[in-house]
Amino acid sequence: MATERERLAAHMRSKRDAEREERIRLAEEARTGLPFHQWAPRHYSIRPKEGWRPLRYLADFSRAATHPDGPRSLVLWKGSQIGFTQLLSAMHGWLVGEKADRVVVALPIELEAGRYWRSYVRGVFQRVERLRLWTEAQPDAASMRGRHKVYSDGAESLVQGAGTGDRFASFVCDWLFLDELDRYPVLPEGDSLFLARRAVRNTRGRVVAGSTPTSAFGPSQIAAAWSSCQVGFVFCPKCPECGALADIVWEQVMWDETGTPDERGATAKHACGACGAAWAHQRLRKAIEQGAWLEAALGDEDLFPRMVRNGLRVDREGGLVGPKGGRRKWPRTAGFAACSLISEWYSWPEAARDWLLCQGDAAKMRVFCETILARPWMEEGDRVEASAVRKLALASPPDDHRLGVLAVDVQDGWLSAAAFLYGPGESGLLVERREFNGSVDVLNGSAWTELSRWLSTKPKWSGFGLRVLAVDTGFHSDMAVRNTQRLRFDGSKLLVKGVAGFHAPTYSRSKTVVRGARRRLYLLGVDALKMTVVQRYGSGHLRVLDSVEDSVLAELESEELVWAQTLGRRRRRWQQVADRNELLDQSVYGLAAVRVLNMADAAIAKLPKAAARRRRRKRFLTD
Repeated sequence: MATERERLAAHMRSKRDAEREERIRLAEEARTGLPFHQWAPRHYSIRPKEGWRPLRYLADFSRAATHPDGPRSLVLWKGSQIGFTQLLSAMHGWLVGEKADRVVVALPIELEAGRYWRSYVRGVFQRVERLRLWTEAQPDAASMRGRHKVYSDGAESLVQGAGTGDRFASFVCDWLFLDELDRYPVLPEGDSLFLARRAVRNTRGRVVAGSTPTSAFGPSQIAAAWSSCQVGFVFCPKCPECGALADIVWEQVMWDETGTPDERGATAKHACGACGAAWAHQRLRKAIEQGAWLEAALGDEDLFPRMVRNGLRVDREGGLVGPKGGRRKWPRTAGFAACSLISEWYSWPEAARDWLLCQGDAAKMRVFCETILARPWMEEGDRVEASAVRKLALASPPDDHRLGVLAVDVQDGWLSAAAFLYGPGESGLLVERREFNGSVDVLNGSAWTELSRWLSTKPKWSGFGLRVLAVDTGFHSDMAVRNTQRLRFDGSKLLVKGVAGFHAPTYSRSKTVVRGARRRLYLLGVDALKMTVVQRYGSGHLRVLDSVEDSVLAELESEELVWAQTLGRRRRRWQQVADRNELLDQSVYGLAAVRVLNMADAAIAKLPKAAARRRRRKRFLTD
C-alpha cells in the first residue's frame, strides 16, 4: 500500500508531465510559419521592446541565405557595425524556433562564444514565445543548462568557440555560422571554412561565414574565401541625384581641407561614381532601401571588391537575376562584400574625423582600414628614404622635446647607442648616435665600461638629459642583463626583447632569471612598431638633427617590408637589404620606451621643474 509521501510524489510527477505536455502543445501552436524576413521584425528584438529594423543589404542577404535553391556556402566580407552579429542571432532564433533545424554557431575563442550567448542568443530564447515555451517544457534536461540545447522536435542549438576540444566540424548540423573567421586559430585538421563545409555535407546544410579582414599572416582568410567563390556581390545604394546604383568608395568621400578634424569631418560627403554629385550621409538610409547587391570582380587587384557594370544581381526574393532580368541558378558558393561606409550607426563625418586623427600612427590606421574600410592592411611606405629624412632635419631640438631616451642595441663586438628627445604626441628627434667598441659578452666588458663612463657625464641636449635607458637583450642576453644593472644611470632602466608577429602587442611585461634573480623584461611587438617608425620618419613625426651623419641615416634603409611565400602561404616579413640596421631597431626601442613610461604631454612639459626639485632635495640631504 502506497504511503502518503509516495502518493504525493506521483501526483507531482503527473502534474509536471501535464504542464510539460501543455507547454509543448502551446509551443506547437506558437509556430508562425513566417519566412525569416517577415518573422524577424515581428518576433526578434535586440533588447526588450526594441524591435529590429533590418536594412536592405541585411534583408536581401538573409533571403539569399534562406532561399530554397540558394548557395550552400555564403561568405560575407564585411566591415564592423553593419549588423551582421544581430543578423546571425535573429536567423539562429528563426531556424531553431520555426524550422526546427540544427544550428551551430562558432566564434574564435570560448570567451567570445560565452559573450555571444549572453548578449544575443539567450535573449532570443527568452523573448521568442515558441523558444521560451520549449525551454520551460524541458527544465530538467541536462543539455538545457548550458549553451547546447536539444529539443524533442529535433531542433538543436550549440554556441561554442572554434578552438575548443569539441571541434565544430564534428557536429552533424543543418546550419553552421562562423563569425570573425579571420581570427580563428589554426586547426590541426586544416582550414576552418573547408571543415565547416565538410560538416554540413551529409545533411546538405549551409555555411554562413563572415569576418572583417586581417593580414597579420598574409592574405586574410575571409578575402581568400571570397575570391574563391563562384560569384561575388557588393552592395550598391541608389544615388539620390541620378538614380544609378553605385558602390560606396572611400576615395570618393570628400571633406574640407582646412580646420580641425571635427570641423573637417562634419563636411564629409560622398561623390557618386556615376554622375559625380556629392550627397550627405543623412540620405544614405533611403539610398540603401533602394539599393541592391550587384556582381563584383573576384580578382585581387583591388583592396576591396568593386562593382562590375551589367553584371548579375540579387533580387528582393533572394534569387539570382541576370543583366536582362532573366532568372539564373545559384552556384554552390557565393560571396558578399560590404564595408562600414553603408552602416547607419557609423556616419561619414565620423569616418573622416577618425581618418584624420589616425594620420601618422600606423597602428591606428591599420584598425581603421581593417574594421571600417574592410581592407587588408597594406602599408603605403614599406621602407624609409634617407634623403627624405635629411630634408626634414632640424638645426636644434624644439623647446617642447624634453623627454630623453637612450636606446642601446647590443652587437657582436660593440654597443650602438642612439639618444632621442620626445615631445607631445610622441613626436621624436634623434639628437646623437654613439658607438662603444669592445667586448660585450663578459661582465664589465670594455664596451659596457665606456658606455657607463659616458653616462656618468650626464649628457644633455638643449638643457635636457636622459630619463630612460632601453637595452636590447636579444644578443648575449645574460651578460646584457647583468651589465645593464651595473650601469651608472639615475633614470629608468628597461630590458627589452623583440617578438615577431604583426599581431603582437606593443609591449608586454615578462620576467627573466639571471643568476637566480628575477628581472623585469619587456617583450616588444617589433614588426608592428617598425611599421609605425617607418611611417613616422616619412611623415616628419620623427626627425633627426643636422649633426647626424649620412652613414647613420643610411641604416634606416636597411630593411623593407616584403611579401614572402612561406609554407604555401604569402606572408609579410621585414627583409634586411643592408648590413647595418641598428638605427631602425633603436627607433623601435625608443618609441616602445616612451609608451612603457606612459607620460602625458603635461608631464613632459613639467620635466624641468621636476628635475629642479630633485636637485634641491639632493643638496638638502647632502648638507
